[in-house]
Amino acid sequence: MNEAIQTGSVPGRRGAIAAVLFPPIQVRFAIALLLTFFPLGLLYPLDYPAGELLTLCCWIWVFPSPVGWLSLGLLPLIPGDTYGYFAFNLFCLAATLAIARAAFRSRELHLKESVGLHKLARTCMAATLALAAAQAVTDPYLWMSVLSKMRLESGRGAGLKSEPSQLASLLVLYLVLLVGRIESMPATRDSLRARNSLFREGILIVLCTVAVTRSISVLIAVACFVPALLMRRKHAVLALSALLAGTVVGSSFLGERVGEAIETSGGSATDLITESVGSWRNVPDILILSNARDFLFPGNPADVRAKMTMCAVQLNPALAWIQNTFSTFSAGGVTVGLLATACAFVAGLAAGWKSFSSSLPLRITWLMLYLAAWFILSKWDPSAWVAVGLLPLLHKLNAREPGDCVREQAEEA
Repeated sequence: MNEAIQTGSVPGRRGAIAAVLFPPIQVRFAIALLLTFFPLGLLYPLDYPAGELLTLCCWIWVFPSPVGWLSLGLLPLIPGDTYGYFAFNLFCLAATLAIARAAFRSRELHLKESVGLHKLARTCMAATLALAAAQAVTDPYLWMSVLSKMRLESGRGAGLKSEPSQLASLLVLYLVLLVGRIESMPATRDSLRARNSLFREGILIVLCTVAVTRSISVLIAVACFVPALLMRRKHAVLALSALLAGTVVGSSFLGERVGEAIETSGGSATDLITESVGSWRNVPDILILSNARDFLFPGNPADVRAKMTMCAVQLNPALAWIQNTFSTFSAGGVTVGLLATACAFVAGLAAGWKSFSSSLPLRITWLMLYLAAWFILSKWDPSAWVAVGLLPLLHKLNAREPGDCVREQAEEA
């Protein structure tokens, strides 16, 4: 059915219904993009996790697949007290992986559509940064009194996301579309000006995002795209300038925070990524890996939180409050088990790695992005997984559709 919708082969009344339910992919993608960028505005007053689940469902609609549709069957179980948290983790795991695979295999998205989507993402990113800058220079309590679900600190902004670190996922979506657009341009003198213009645009947005969020998650997202953007001979001068500017901005807005984290960690890698930076996000990952036997196979769906708390207390009694998961990896560990999660990880790694045999910078970027999607960004935010699927797709389209977007690039230049 999905293939028939994509190719337009569903006849008569069924075709008309399908056209209404499944408008062109650029329309569906734009709707999902807006929900992802502005959840506190467009999804108000939905509380966690209702808004996050709706956004996930929207991305399943953008990139449909059998696994994605089947995962929706878990939604009625999520409000339940007994199996609700297990169902929530399993839905996030199944939905995000299905979205990535469907994006990678999409037959609807072409380079021409990706150009328009990049322009929309750029507009959304500019609006988000403008709002985040206003939040950074004003009293955070003023914003939190209006948007009760927002968590801000002085000197940091979050746009219409719940906290500054969540802008990392928005930056990932924007940058993957930017890289795809740059890659679509032919290596000619005529397109060099447009490529440099897009390159400067990306660097400016990256620097502004780091400055207004002062988030380590944002810094990790930026690091993922450094190979794709800077490992280019044609951009040697711009790349050097960008590295210098990035060093200045990073040290100015994050240097003190990172320095304090390194100092207080006492040389412990575990403390560095958890207590020293004031984050619990990777604690569940550490608990699952350090208690691999207990998480090797699926356990009792009703004991997810109790099992996590027990392992946390064994590691450190001060972590007795830990009972939830954050990353896709930890969601997989407490649902399908560590063995199945590892198999899915290796299978995805193998599929993506061989997609960039002709481009080492893109291959490195994809690998870093893949690791960030598993371990850094939140399990309910599919943005990184959309990028994991889109990057090899756009690379493949660039090889198949050379020159299709030359006119659009020339007009904008």
